[in-house]
Amino acid sequence: MKVSAWLAAIVLGQGPLISLNRDVITLTDGSAIAMTPPVCVYSPTAERFQWSNSGRFLLVDGFSVASFSLSRPAAPRHHIELIEWRTRKSVTISDLPTGGGRMKSVEWVGDDHYLVTSFETLPSGPQRLQPATKQTLTLHRAGTTQSWPLYDTGEVQGAGIFTASAIVAPKHGYAAVVDASRPNEPRKVLLVNYRTGKRTALKLTYIVDVDEDGYLSEYLYKDRKFTGQVLRYLPDGTTQELPAKMQREPEEAAAPFQLMPSPAAHRIGKKTEVANGVWLASPVASDRQFALVAADCKEPKIAPDRSAIAYLHGGNLFVRELMTLGKAEFQQLLDIEEQNEAMSKAKQMATAIHIYMADSDDMFPPKEGFADLIMPYVKNRSMVDAFTYTFGKRNATEIAEPDKTEIGYVQGRKGRAVAYADGHVKWIKNP
Repeated sequence: MKVSAWLAAIVLGQGPLISLNRDVITLTDGSAIAMTPPVCVYSPTAERFQWSNSGRFLLVDGFSVASFSLSRPAAPRHHIELIEWRTRKSVTISDLPTGGGRMKSVEWVGDDHYLVTSFETLPSGPQRLQPATKQTLTLHRAGTTQSWPLYDTGEVQGAGIFTASAIVAPKHGYAAVVDASRPNEPRKVLLVNYRTGKRTALKLTYIVDVDEDGYLSEYLYKDRKFTGQVLRYLPDGTTQELPAKMQREPEEAAAPFQLMPSPAAHRIGKKTEVANGVWLASPVASDRQFALVAADCKEPKIAPDRSAIAYLHGGNLFVRELMTLGKAEFQQLLDIEEQNEAMSKAKQMATAIHIYMADSDDMFPPKEGFADLIMPYVKNRSMVDAFTYTFGKRNATEIAEPDKTEIGYVQGRKGRAVAYADGHVKWIKNP
């Protein structure tokens, strides 16, 4: 279904509840962003989350409580889960009891690749005179069953901490692994091609990062001065010395919309008010400059591809999808909303007139003083003011064709919602 058709169905009441006034912001080019209703993708208890670079997946880090029994009290467990938020498919990465000597952490290392670091304390015993630790690094590709073991420290004496780390270049299938787990030995640095299994020892001082071409690279210095050269490490273990690209980074374009956490001063129409909650904000000053994401939430984050907003509330992780509406599509939806609003007002006024008639021996109200006479049955002055009453004081029994007799209307830009003597309402387009 096209976005315009999907949103039109919502506006017409054929889908989840959404408001073009509350859930939509306008952009500088006349297009708009609409937020779908929030969907809970994880429960309970989420503590933090990370978007993948592609915006397709979420890594959720939290705690769960094991089922309670008389023989075993409830105990919290550290839980890590990978979620494809659109399909809500999930994969449990870790579910370990807290304080048990075993830990796992996860981080995104490029697009949809994530690195799982496992740390385990090995107690002393007949085969092990002293306590030891062990750490492993494993690379996974989200949405698939692909995984690659990058490194295993083996047993290291002492109750150490995370001591092995990796910088991964998933575009070319290799990583640099640094192991400093043995304090009396120099740190070990390996280039690991996880697609071929080849491992090459390196003597680098410091790998800067993954360069713009997706390779691992290091700035070269001599006598603490930058030489202007970069040493690129290739997946086969060889190196390449290249001139450093010192081009000035282009200035980041202004974001078409952003998040505004509470409390913040928001300009709503002609008024400036301090509002609570987290808001989606547009740089365009208009009646649709702000849309409420959530009244109370933690860590709201827009996906890197700006396709959704995720946030925590009460230990649950919610996602609201962001739908882009073209200028023409948005205008069509505004027309639909205006038509629906006019039809609703006309229907309520027609109903109020019939209630008045029930109290007035089936007599329609006169034109003169109509607003004051009908107000007790509507109790909404703006609705009465929007309705143009075209009938007059007549008895309902005198009307031959009540279904074709107009009694008033609510005017819109492209038509009007006409109320008839029998109580029904019809939309008539402008000629």
